[in-house]
Amino acid sequence: MAFTSLDKVRGITNLSVTDISDATLNLCILRAYREICKKINVQVIRERIEYIDNVRQNDMDGVNTTFYIKNYSKFIADKNKDGNIDGYDIDVYVVIDDVETKYTVSTVSGSDGKFVLSSPIPGNATIAYVSYEYSKYSQDGSDADSLLEGANTYLASAYAYLNRDVGSSGQVKFGNTTINRKLSENFGMFQDLYLDTIKGLNSSVGGYKEGAIKIWHQIVD
Repeated sequence: MAFTSLDKVRGITNLSVTDISDATLNLCILRAYREICKKINVQVIRERIEYIDNVRQNDMDGVNTTFYIKNYSKFIADKNKDGNIDGYDIDVYVVIDDVETKYTVSTVSGSDGKFVLSSPIPGNATIAYVSYEYSKYSQDGSDADSLLEGANTYLASAYAYLNRDVGSSGQVKFGNTTINRKLSENFGMFQDLYLDTIKGLNSSVGGYKEGAIKIWHQIVD
């Protein structure tokens, strides 16, 4: 999974399978997806699991298995960058009698900041921690923010042109002299659109170039 698709990237770039294969283009999409997640995700390491409010009590009583992160007003993000929001994106550690054990997370509700353990935390637990990543934007399948789709499409498109042009645009050596060949203008254009979109995503007040918005609207309309 990613925020975009082969069809969307081919649609905006007009690159055919002769220019770049589906397998290589999928790698460009995945590489772009992982880069975007690194840009927009916030990492939380060993947050203490404890009472938040009457709805999110986080009881460690040997019965309860449903818990919440303290950043529940944000979205649980794809920590391991595999394209899914699931139990592999949350690490839970419980300490009992000075022995730390990692617990299995069975399900995750990214929009609620909620996760469910496969077994309850015993009442005699000394302390419990959760490590995860969160984002201001949903990364969960069809609910993912549309601007993430745009960023993924732009960056994957830039990587696709880089892949196509690298054979004729890399460095050429003549003895001790190295000449850098110019990459295509398409690479630079899509990279600029991506950088502007990701800047807007990371900004609390937004701020996208009008051209970037217009181009992306043309893709999704």
